[in-house]
Amino acid sequence: MVKNILFTILVILPLSGFSKDLSFCERSEAVKTQIETLLNKKCDQIQTNDLGKIWELNLRSRSIRNLKTEDFSGLVNLKQLYLEHNQIENLPEGIFRDLSQLEGLFLNNNQFSRIFENTFKGLISLRVLAIEGNNLSVIENGSFDQLSKLSSLRLWGNSLTEIPETLFSKLSL
Repeated sequence: MVKNILFTILVILPLSGFSKDLSFCERSEAVKTQIETLLNKKCDQIQTNDLGKIWELNLRSRSIRNLKTEDFSGLVNLKQLYLEHNQIENLPEGIFRDLSQLEGLFLNNNQFSRIFENTFKGLISLRVLAIEGNNLSVIENGSFDQLSKLSSLRLWGNSLTEIPETLFSKLSL
């Protein structure tokens, strides 16, 4: 019995001494590669506190088609995120939830057609949202409710045919 307890302690202690984001290597390839480059570390060397050192993430023109919900988790100090000129087909709900310091989100010239109610959840500091030049046809009501600091919203060049009456009611544009 003593061996089992001692073994368990030895297994747990090394893990608790590190704050690695164990899922970091499983992020989308373009996201993982750019963060590795910015931090000058391989994904298995990156710890959660390293992610807090990133203020800007440039993923322009990387042929990104899909993003994973966890791609931007841990980037708590990110101020600018550039995702323009890709082929992003959808934005998973809650993908930006950890980005409470984000001030600029640039999603123009992609291929997504819908913005869900919780797509921009957590973006309480966002000032600029550029989503022009997509195939956007639906923006769910409540999508912009948390964006109280938004001062610039760029929507042109989409396929919007109807906008919910209360979509912008909580914005002070």
